[in-house]
Amino acid sequence: MFLLVLAAAAFSSLALSKSLPWTTLAQLEHGTFLENIATRSNGDILTTELWPSAAIYTIRNPHTGHNSLQKLFSVTSIQSIYGLTQVKSSRRGTETFIFVGGNSTSPGNTITGSFGAWAVDFDLLNNDFRLRKVSDMGTDSRFLNGVTAIPGISDIVLVADSANGLVGRLNITTGIFDTSAFRYPLEMDPVEGARLPIGVNGIKIRGGHLYWTNSFQASIYRIAITPNGYPAKGTRPEIVADLSNGVGFLDDFSFDFRGNIYAATNLDNSIVRIDITTKAWKTIIGGIGEMTVPGCTEDGFVQIVLNKPETPVTQYQTPTCPEDLLARQSRPKFTDDQPKHSFTVCRSEDGSVTFRLDICHYLCDSYSISILLEDVVSVYSGDVMQNVPQFSDVVRHIKRRPISETLTFWTSVLHGVEPCQIPVSKLCQGDPELDIHNTISIPFESMTGVTEQCKQMGLTRSTFIHLAWALVLPYITGMDETCFGYILSGRDVPVEGIGRIFGPMANMLINRADLGESLEADAALIARNLKSHRRHQQTSLAEIHHDLGNKDERRRLFNTIVSLLRSNPSGVKRLYFEKYHQVSSHEFNFVLEGRLHPSTFDLALHYRTAGISHDEVQKAGTILI
Repeated sequence: MFLLVLAAAAFSSLALSKSLPWTTLAQLEHGTFLENIATRSNGDILTTELWPSAAIYTIRNPHTGHNSLQKLFSVTSIQSIYGLTQVKSSRRGTETFIFVGGNSTSPGNTITGSFGAWAVDFDLLNNDFRLRKVSDMGTDSRFLNGVTAIPGISDIVLVADSANGLVGRLNITTGIFDTSAFRYPLEMDPVEGARLPIGVNGIKIRGGHLYWTNSFQASIYRIAITPNGYPAKGTRPEIVADLSNGVGFLDDFSFDFRGNIYAATNLDNSIVRIDITTKAWKTIIGGIGEMTVPGCTEDGFVQIVLNKPETPVTQYQTPTCPEDLLARQSRPKFTDDQPKHSFTVCRSEDGSVTFRLDICHYLCDSYSISILLEDVVSVYSGDVMQNVPQFSDVVRHIKRRPISETLTFWTSVLHGVEPCQIPVSKLCQGDPELDIHNTISIPFESMTGVTEQCKQMGLTRSTFIHLAWALVLPYITGMDETCFGYILSGRDVPVEGIGRIFGPMANMLINRADLGESLEADAALIARNLKSHRRHQQTSLAEIHHDLGNKDERRRLFNTIVSLLRSNPSGVKRLYFEKYHQVSSHEFNFVLEGRLHPSTFDLALHYRTAGISHDEVQKAGTILI
């Protein structure tokens, strides 16, 4: 028999203290200028050619590292293509990208009035495409550059004019280009005397703000915008980062999932990372002395692959209880160039074996741990390992759905919602060592017969537990209408082999409950919520928070969540594990966890001692029972 000691660590975003490893995916002949890139839902990369001709290339299946740049098409009426962005398609089964381009006498020396905008529609079934022109743009357009879509708006994109120092609105249905939308000379105009007339350059929308780079100012700005993509009333641009003391130029950029910015410097031949909280920045790739530098992608999933990392496995022997030895060990501190996991094996004199796995939560979820254990059992049992799909297959599925669809759904569901939080106190007075994660288990006998009762009422146990928590929260918070987070496994997306994929599949959703009619009606409401939510999962809570107009990131909608786990989801085999100790750090003050067995389930209340006392949690447990 094996005993499992599991320690799962939740870390903040990657702290980049040194340059990252990178790989050249493809390269064209010298003298070619590739300007902007975007990623399709199938993972293929699109890139625009700025010089010496106007073309769009693709790299198919870039993760394999074995494919070259393939030219999709050229636009013979112009010499340069600049910005590229994806918009919501008007037809099912297609992906649509918008790009702008014009004529130049040399790279960056554009010809006024020569610009236009085009759309390329990709057929998702046979991968064919159709190119169409959508606008001749304005005759006074001097240097159309960055392009970005407006979340939830299918027929409007924003386009930067670097030389005129503005961002305009292009209606891709009518072809009308309105240049009056965003005009802020101090923040958007080119620097006087600069070698090229480039002010506002790359543009992106995130969290209810339009962000842009001013190239020769080497600065990044943002301004609050309305859902329709206009400047919010009474707002002015604010500076996000000033890098002028270290770089001479900023070009296109992208965000990571926490909002940190990765920007290409172009003339300085590097990529810099700006911490959105501290405003500190650092060069992470390239430099003046290096010959090859990759550029930034469009927003989306980013995976950093370490080059030939060492697998961190440690072995011990002990004369006594190995599980106690491993449980007492401190958590490892992972560096940027190491895999974010470690494996420790300890054998005792009586022959028993214990192992401990430390792994960061952004690599996998709890369900994935059970998959990992099943694989270990298969190896020890001599079974043939299955070939399973990769997590990248799930990413491709998620990216096929425009993010605007899910954001529109959630902003509608949560419109007018008030934050629902269990009152917390500063019991530890800021001492992190006293912020401990404790647990109170609900007595097993309290759950006796609940599964059978759910069957009689036609309820799933998930609906029952959500209903119970929705009924408990008003007693604790004093609110009639409540909301709380809940974890969804993410294993119901239509990807073949989804049940065997190892990765961070789980995602957080929000249940909003206004109960009180009758128990049957309340249960039906919860069931409808859970069903409709599943169709709109894999959505960033931060994006929802911003779209609701909450500019204070500390003002959370909830501080309690429900987490349901199925025990032994892959069945019982002749070799099995017994869990000895588990630590799974979380940021929430209160977690209701349910473990679902075939005929019963267990409930536990996890809480952080920094804000909630044992007595308060015990009271919540009593109300729940």
